[in-house]
Amino acid sequence: MRESVLIKQMLDHVKKLRQDGAAIKAMKIHGSMYQESGTPDVHVTYKGRSYWIEAKVGNNKPTLIQLLRIKEWGDSGAVAGVVYSVEEFIELLDAVC
Repeated sequence: MRESVLIKQMLDHVKKLRQDGAAIKAMKIHGSMYQESGTPDVHVTYKGRSYWIEAKVGNNKPTLIQLLRIKEWGDSGAVAGVVYSVEEFIELLDAVC
């Protein structure tokens, strides 16, 4: 599976939660020259919490700059991390909320 497929699955899960009445919003972060390097792939706001999620598949690991950005977001109060499946994404949302 490609990371783009995992990200789509994550966004589809958020869409389903919204259709079921949850107050949740998510967006794919598209990197550009105007964006800070290493910014996580997906931003979610759910039940008053900010989530910054890096999606990885297979044996792929976050780069050092991605790990730095995840730490910075976490240190500032957001929930920030790496997920390798949509199940891990769902577990992260459920564990915090």
